[in-house]
Amino acid sequence: MRIRVDYHQFYVVRPGETEALTVAVKITGGLVRASGRSLAVQCGIALGYVNVSVDVLATEPAEIAPGWEAVVDVPLQVADMCWLLGGDFSTELPVIEQPGLFQVRVHASGRGAEWDLVNDDSQESYLLQMWPSDAPRTHIHLLDPTGRDILAAESGTPPKP
Repeated sequence: MRIRVDYHQFYVVRPGETEALTVAVKITGGLVRASGRSLAVQCGIALGYVNVSVDVLATEPAEIAPGWEAVVDVPLQVADMCWLLGGDFSTELPVIEQPGLFQVRVHASGRGAEWDLVNDDSQESYLLQMWPSDAPRTHIHLLDPTGRDILAAESGTPPKP
């Protein structure tokens, strides 16, 4: 599906909730800000549309999906059965049958190709895999150059060449 990006972000939030819009939490892997109840995924383009796939799984995947440049795991508390995704909050996520604690694995590719541009036909791609978890954790599997630059900018240190 195509999701609208605004201010380099799209969101996973509960309907009617704007917490992700003002969340002041540390970014993980230069890819995602997670407050526990919402996510803000950091994109390369400033404004436009990106490709996003969402898979709700019964259990953790046996391995990391191949071909992605950045992969980060974050916890998410799902309190409702239906969530929204997108900078314009217009697209429904797949129905979550059983609310509770989930692990969300965010995958990204192509974030550096059109940095800070406006593009309604961007080739940036994201995969969000979600599964129930008794002990979700934050973990960086892969860090792309864009993520390193974002982390450096937030810490006030120049990026490494």
